[in-house]
Amino acid sequence: MKLLLTSAGISNKSIHKALVELPGKPVAEASALFIPTAIYAIPGGGDIVRKVICGLSEKKE
Repeated sequence: MKLLLTSAGISNKSIHKALVELPGKPVAEASALFIPTAIYAIPGGGDIVRKVICGLSEKKE
């Protein structure tokens, strides 16, 4: 099992690259688990989680 833990999600190109390379196979063949527990404590956290899961969050370059 391989893990990539972040405190702010996939917030830059180096984290994105590490996540894409982590499984050692194409992204389409990989499985992932997203656990957004800490974000619920901030105002609007539940809405942020919904956007991330639905692929609607802002992209930071």
